Amino acid sequence: MRRTALTTLALLALTGCSDPSPVRDPEPAAGPIRTIERAPIPSRVAHTAVWTGEEMVVWGGRGAPDKSTEPNRPPNSHATLPADGAAYDPEADSWRVLAKSPLSGRTGQNDVWTGSSLLIWGGNAKRGKLKDGASYDPAADTWTALPDAPDARSGAQTAWTGTEALFIGGSREDGVAYNPATRAWRALPDAPFHSYDWALSTWTGEEFLLFVETSGSRETKGAAYDPASDTWRTLPTGPVAAGVSSGAVWTGDRAVLFSSSSRLYSRGEKDPLDPGGAYIPKTNKWERITLSPPATTAMTGYGEPMLAGREIVQWGGARPAIAYHLDESRWRSIPVPKIPWREFPSLVWTGTEIIAWGGDSCPPAANCFALMPVEDGVALNPTRA
Repeated sequence: MRRTALTTLALLALTGCSDPSPVRDPEPAAGPIRTIERAPIPSRVAHTAVWTGEEMVVWGGRGAPDKSTEPNRPPNSHATLPADGAAYDPEADSWRVLAKSPLSGRTGQNDVWTGSSLLIWGGNAKRGKLKDGASYDPAADTWTALPDAPDARSGAQTAWTGTEALFIGGSREDGVAYNPATRAWRALPDAPFHSYDWALSTWTGEEFLLFVETSGSRETKGAAYDPASDTWRTLPTGPVAAGVSSGAVWTGDRAVLFSSSSRLYSRGEKDPLDPGGAYIPKTNKWERITLSPPATTAMTGYGEPMLAGREIVQWGGARPAIAYHLDESRWRSIPVPKIPWREFPSLVWTGTEIIAWGGDSCPPAANCFALMPVEDGVALNPTRA
């Protein structure tokens, strides 16, 4: 301490400065990536994750095995189905544990954020498909069981209309809707197609857009459901390679089916299929989007594309991200410093960051066909790249 004081006085004498404030090094510039606080619950994959406007709420999923009950199971295989959850506040960089849920652990659960509560229904457990559900209120930290559902279902395409939660497809071909105000379920009319192999969806504010790949076809077929009239309409076939796109993003006037690949997918078609395109409901037409240049197409880690301002950003929680600017029709890469590898994490957009939590990783000296959940979480701010 004495040596520090003498050094400071000498510096003041040399500079002629009368301000005794200590000299501080400038803070390093903030990068695009930060590691978030470690969660109070074990990491997992295939869990629910939603952004409430203030917190990221996570629940359920599939975790690592419990060695106390399954001592002979390999340590890098999934076994447990945790029924707990937690909420992360990025402003405080802190977590809180959720109140105990009335639901058993599961994967493939159907989830919807209503603007005030998280609805979780159905899913898969070791005993088969589930049909029970519950609503979580983050403001009160309370759970409420849902009334009996008309069926058991997992992996549905979901949306919140403002009054109802829509659950379409998944392990069944039909659809149902749930109204939290009336606590009532209703059946939806059948979509125009069945037996599809791949599906994406998005909500426009008026319609539920469903895009699918049907058996034997490489094209994207689509349909729109209007809750007001309780009817479907068939969309024109899209110039997009079905099954290649990794997500459908609603931008305010169009649904963009997005892929980070710059390849043209063609199996003898006269007009090759792009890995990305946009459907515009107002004109009922498709538009192609500019293909991403090869320099931006490094594996992004199976991330779901997200709308971040006027860019669509795709990032899987580990490797470099890519972004497509909607107004300028151009791509850019977002370099990411070396961080632990992960696959299939949950991803939420907070308004400033994409938070990646959980997912699979490859343990040291292990093969990547036997994976462990990643214990930490990271956040990407695409504007800092």
